[in-house]
Amino acid sequence: MNVRTWLRKVTCPIWPWAIPLVLFFLLEWAFKLDPHDPRGNREMAIFQLIILFATMFIYGAFRVIRSHPVYHPSYWNWLETTPWTSKRALPIYPIHLVFQDLVIPGTGAALLLFMLRRPYCPMVSPAFLFLTFMVSYLLALCYSFFITEQIRAGFLTAFGFGFMIIFLNRPWIALLISILFYIPAWLGIYKSLALFPWIKRKITPPSLSLFTRNLSIETFSFWPYNALSPVDTKPRFSLETKILASLLPGWFLFSLLIHLRSEEETLTILLFFPGIFVFLCFQLQRLSWSSYYRSPTSFWGRIFTLRLIIPGYDKMSFAPFLILAVGFAVPLVFLKLNIPWYINIPLSFSVIFFFALNLGPSLAKFQLTGHYSLYKGKPGLRGQMEI
Repeated sequence: MNVRTWLRKVTCPIWPWAIPLVLFFLLEWAFKLDPHDPRGNREMAIFQLIILFATMFIYGAFRVIRSHPVYHPSYWNWLETTPWTSKRALPIYPIHLVFQDLVIPGTGAALLLFMLRRPYCPMVSPAFLFLTFMVSYLLALCYSFFITEQIRAGFLTAFGFGFMIIFLNRPWIALLISILFYIPAWLGIYKSLALFPWIKRKITPPSLSLFTRNLSIETFSFWPYNALSPVDTKPRFSLETKILASLLPGWFLFSLLIHLRSEEETLTILLFFPGIFVFLCFQLQRLSWSSYYRSPTSFWGRIFTLRLIIPGYDKMSFAPFLILAVGFAVPLVFLKLNIPWYINIPLSFSVIFFFALNLGPSLAKFQLTGHYSLYKGKPGLRGQMEI
């Protein structure tokens, strides 16, 4: 087996990865044009670093996106028609890391060490190159885990990013952590492949589906029958998933703020940021519902009929403001308990987010019990339809 065949196991085609290498050496050649300009040389060195890190990030995502059936519906469909099982290797490319994956990051690290010999090059540890590759690779895997119902593997891998951020000032330790968290990711790969074929459904990114918590009315048939179709009232997310989804953003916030502990006077203003942020997210969610589910009467109709509040409809707007009230109360309670601000903010975010995820009404319940008018299109347009 020649080198090209050996590399094509993970890097087919090979020629795109030669492009950043050519750009790198073109900039290296440009250095020699004016060796007495240290400022220009430093700027060129920064461009070279950007090329190296961008290549590592793209390659990490490329490894998963190119090999995982989740990202290729035609590959997924074809694989279902074959006698393939998880006991065999995937027929095209492996999802898990192999020895060939060391070639491109290793080449980048060798080029970085070559650059560090120059005094004008910024001091960057080669560990950051490998870490960039691992972060990109694990991010792409996390998305596939949520689609293939490997929720625990997805969250466990995602929590690893927080530890990497905490030890970002010690890149070799952060790299070791990324390798350790590759273990649950590796197990998640094999568990997801063992459950193949996966259930096909309309995919919504995890970050958005936590806000919608139900299928869109556009999932079924066509207007108006899609809006009048039966509604699935089964909870889409378990209590465990909601707890993990609430803890994850708080953990990320903590891993960032722990590096800014000396900026207490400046960043204490962010104390009420979690409540405002979650309020805006869920308010946008409710506004997206209102494009289909509109008030049964206009603003002036409420005034003239003295029905200022319509409980069956206005309950949809009550939840976000309750979230805002809780968002201001929770940080103040933690403040009274003398919890440091860099713990208070992430903890408040997790508590408020968990409260919001469990606060009704869900879209399914509102579809079944709400008092509303169904609309197709935007108000005032000729294509508007109403039921």
